[in-house]
Amino acid sequence: MAKESMTATRVTMVGIRSRDLLWMFTVCTIVNIAMLYLISSGATSVYLPMTVMIVLVNILTILGMIDAMDDLKAASEDFDEQDQKSNIGRRFEETQWGMFKMMVTLIFGGTGLALLYVMYL
Repeated sequence: MAKESMTATRVTMVGIRSRDLLWMFTVCTIVNIAMLYLISSGATSVYLPMTVMIVLVNILTILGMIDAMDDLKAASEDFDEQDQKSNIGRRFEETQWGMFKMMVTLIFGGTGLALLYVMYL
């Protein structure tokens, strides 16, 4: 495949996966705020479906965001020598992916656990 075609494919994939990160973060945050609202309004009759939503949405968001970060890292590893020396290539190389993965896990795992704690204890 020609270099231009590979570059275009990589740029498209990076754009898509970056938007995926934003959408996953946004949707999970909205769902968690909605669950917090329902808990604070005393909607005890819907605790079981809320529990399912809290667990599934937060776990899927954590896994999805980690996967998207892995895809972004993989795309940066496919850069040729010229791309690796560019500013964006160096930026990708310096990105602390492990720290971002840990933060996503702490934010959404902690939020999910906190919501369940408030509901049941």
